[in-house]
Amino acid sequence: MKFASKLAVTTAALMTGLSGLMISGEAGAVPAFARQTGMACNTCHFQSFPILTAFGRSFKADGYLMAGSQGLIEGQDLSLPNTLNIAMVGKVLAEWHKPDGASGYANDTLWPDELGMLIGGRLSENAGFLFELDQAGGSGMAGGKVQFNVADFGASKLSIITFNGDAPYGMELLNTGALSLQRPIEGHDWSAAELLGTFAADSGSAADGVGGGVATAAVVHSSSFMVNATAYSFDSAVESSAIYLRGVWMGDVSGWDVGVGVQNYSGTSTVGAVAVDANKTVFDAQAQGMVSDMPLGVYASFGTAPGSDAAATVKNAYNATADDATAMGILAQLYVMPNVAVYGGYGNLDSGDAVNTANSFITVGAKFKPAQNITLEAFSITQTTTADGAADATDSKLGLLLFAGF
Repeated sequence: MKFASKLAVTTAALMTGLSGLMISGEAGAVPAFARQTGMACNTCHFQSFPILTAFGRSFKADGYLMAGSQGLIEGQDLSLPNTLNIAMVGKVLAEWHKPDGASGYANDTLWPDELGMLIGGRLSENAGFLFELDQAGGSGMAGGKVQFNVADFGASKLSIITFNGDAPYGMELLNTGALSLQRPIEGHDWSAAELLGTFAADSGSAADGVGGGVATAAVVHSSSFMVNATAYSFDSAVESSAIYLRGVWMGDVSGWDVGVGVQNYSGTSTVGAVAVDANKTVFDAQAQGMVSDMPLGVYASFGTAPGSDAAATVKNAYNATADDATAMGILAQLYVMPNVAVYGGYGNLDSGDAVNTANSFITVGAKFKPAQNITLEAFSITQTTTADGAADATDSKLGLLLFAGF
């Protein structure tokens, strides 16, 4: 009864917040790039933000340059929008967690979970930028990049991007979780890249993966492919020889927007005073299209992180155990009504340790989208852990999320 009461109270609070956002009207409900281009959010986003359509991929890959209906201030070596485009993106998250063996759920409501200011768009005819400022955690810059389109080769471009953040942050075009920020749902546990660890290296935990350092990417891209070579570091305070390579093919297959890709991390970096190897490969694919006039997105990935020699002083940041770690995942999301979606996902991580620890994750959820820039999401994640000589353990998590961008 206590759990049901807390759930009811939290749901009511989230719905009250949703009502307030809806009452605020259209004047405050258009994110930064929609303002710049004069186009609706669903021009660039399939189903919902931040999932990209083919047009959205083109706009992002080009460096956010298209001005659309917005006026430009132009002169010799000058081409700027006549308005600085800013957006606020916020999340309110309520979660209930029940560890294995616990008698009930513990509540953790974050108000806000995320609150960011996004400033971005056109810098010049061949340069664009995006800065993300963290307003909730008080940590200042959450991520930022400046892109220069330096050469054209027919329908292809060469871009140089300087940025700080996760290694894929410079340019990522698929929605498979290869970049944490670019995923269809709130949960992470259906993406091989995430299960093997990709994020928040600056937190001091090498197993958490790549992030925080200043990086430079050289990217050759067109509407049908992307090749990204990035030099990055785990820690912004040290030099590094870590390299991130990303290749993607994208195209139309029988009316479906299809993409396949591969990520590879290699080289050596440092977390604090500890040297680490970066060694991981992930293959991913997506298909976005219509089934009986209902938008369906399917996302799949498989990855491996080689084991580390027990006697070695430098361990693989993604797998310190002796045997190879492997991960796989799949997610499908279907909009059964124009504003209502259901989804289901599965992920599995074999950690490669001596007792063959394996974790499987089952994610189910639903979304209600009263406006293109507002989403209410409910989800459940069940984690089952198995290991040699130990009883299976089950963790459960329930969540409610309110997202709004304006």
